[in-house]
Amino acid sequence: MMSFERMKEAKLEGYRGPLFPTGIDDLNKAFRDTPINEFCWLEETVRYLSSYVGVTRPQTSDGYHWFVAITLNAKNGFLVVAFPHKPTSRSIAFYFQGDVTPEEIKEVVEKLTAHIGQIPYVVGQPKHIR
Repeated sequence: MMSFERMKEAKLEGYRGPLFPTGIDDLNKAFRDTPINEFCWLEETVRYLSSYVGVTRPQTSDGYHWFVAITLNAKNGFLVVAFPHKPTSRSIAFYFQGDVTPEEIKEVVEKLTAHIGQIPYVVGQPKHIR
């Protein structure tokens, strides 16, 4: 079984973290096991997350350039979910600004884990998106 390396020293400028919340291993497995087409995945995911603010491709303090990071509104701050390039042994990481509660983070982890396996795709090509 592949484990996902938690890069605890990989800081994202302007944010606190990284965090590896409860449920992160299930989210990592869902992301790893789904042959996701980049454009289909991004479009479907941002439609699904009502708190969506934007997408970036950040670099953390360890020099790693992430595949994509989704920024979400929280009640009193912002949450960034950074996804590594595939294939990888690196864990997805969460970063935050302001006062983001553990409950808000848990909800995002659960929504993403459930959603990623449901994304319509054809390997290499997006399906028609509503």
